[in-house]
Amino acid sequence: MFEQVIVNILVNARDAFEGERDSSEAPLVVVHAVTAGSHVVISITDNAGGIRSDMVARIFEPFATTKPDGKGTGLGLSMSRSIVRDMRGDIEATNKGEGAMFTIRLPIACSALAQNQAA
Repeated sequence: MFEQVIVNILVNARDAFEGERDSSEAPLVVVHAVTAGSHVVISITDNAGGIRSDMVARIFEPFATTKPDGKGTGLGLSMSRSIVRDMRGDIEATNKGEGAMFTIRLPIACSALAQNQAA
């Protein structure tokens, strides 16, 4: 299921690159993962123009989409948020530089298992 989250974000970046962009830079997507205490933090950043300011707060709502009619349903990021939450994590989207940044924070599996065993 987590693979679907990553694929969805990458497909959205690809679709944004295919639209009109104000940048002459080559398309770039960077995936970065680090551990932070008992969590892993994964960031996916692109330079595809970012998320419209009126959509940033709503980007994970069902049927919210920035894609043209017929291109997307607006369900991908909503489902991604549900998957991440089911894994006891969180996901957020912001604009950064010339593009968007999605940050996913998940508990490290061994930490989650230890917490379940202690309960």
